[in-house]
Amino acid sequence: MCLLLSGDPLDIKPYPYLHYRTFAEKSQAVKTKSPDMIIDNEIGEMKSFGFDGKIPTKNTIKSEIKDAGSKQRGRIIYIHITDEVEPEVVLDAVTSEIGRTPIKKVFLEHRGVINEYTRQFFFHRRK
Repeated sequence: MCLLLSGDPLDIKPYPYLHYRTFAEKSQAVKTKSPDMIIDNEIGEMKSFGFDGKIPTKNTIKSEIKDAGSKQRGRIIYIHITDEVEPEVVLDAVTSEIGRTPIKKVFLEHRGVINEYTRQFFFHRRK
C-alpha cells in the first residue's frame, strides 16, 4: 500500500504494487516529520535526479540517499531519473550507502520502467 503525502499526486503513476491512500489519512498513517509516502506501512522517500537540467554526480546521489535513509528515516526509496542519468551510477551510489542506512527497498524509475531492488541485492553487488 502506498500513501503519497507530499508533492503533486498527478506526477505519480499508479502501479499495481503501489496502492495509494488519501491525503486525509496522513496524520493517522505515520508519526514522523514529513515522509513523501507510505508503502506497505513503511516510510517512503522520493528522490528525482536530472529534472533540473543538471546531471548529478555520484557523490550528489550518495548524499541524497544517505539523507533519505538516515535523516529522513526512509525505509523505502523511490528514485526517478531522466534519460541523461545512468541507472548504473544510481545503483553504485545506493550500494555504497545502503549499509549505513535503514533502507529496505529501492524503486528505480528510468524511461517509464520501475525496477524494484531489495537491500540484499545491493549487498550482493559489492562482491
